[in-house]
Amino acid sequence: KDYFDNSESISWEDRIMTDIIRAGKLFVCGEVDEIFEFPSFKSTIEKQELVRTTIRYLESAVQETITSLLTMNGVNNGDKDKKLNKDAAREISIKSVRQSLISLCQEFVNDPYFKYLKQSCEKYNLQPTDIGLIGNQDVKSIKSWTPRLCINITGARIYTHIVRVFQCYHVAGIEAIETQIYFGFKRTYSIDCLGGPPIILPPIFL
Repeated sequence: KDYFDNSESISWEDRIMTDIIRAGKLFVCGEVDEIFEFPSFKSTIEKQELVRTTIRYLESAVQETITSLLTMNGVNNGDKDKKLNKDAAREISIKSVRQSLISLCQEFVNDPYFKYLKQSCEKYNLQPTDIGLIGNQDVKSIKSWTPRLCINITGARIYTHIVRVFQCYHVAGIEAIETQIYFGFKRTYSIDCLGGPPIILPPIFL
């Protein structure tokens, strides 16, 4: 499915709100470094406002990066050009940040990676359970397979990373018995802020 092309048929603003809040935390790195948290003790309205704040921050960071790139390329010889560059960078930032957040939504995670994982587990009577966030998850404690959502702003590109890890339970009748079997995947989207098509990089499986 190409969710970007069919975005008008889905209320992505609602999906972004729901899925980013569900994640509990969003890491931003590259041109800027920041961690946004959406704690469970906050009310729904408070968490939604935190997401809106996060979106404004990302748009501002991308706009600044794009404006700098235009300046480096000499596309601002006068005040009029500077105004046009700023307006263009603003439009670019809104679109690219929206694409980035859409790529972190569950539709992109579950189709097809989790579906394949679940099908494989069912063959052996296993039930995968998402272990979610682990511990405090500060930047220094992040490891390669630490579950997380991350947005990496690098030049004219935004990379969105998802790392998910599942512990499997053996299903025996009505019982689910804990095992030490783990599965996981890493998935990265590459979004060209200047208008190229989004690219999905090959996934990595645990």
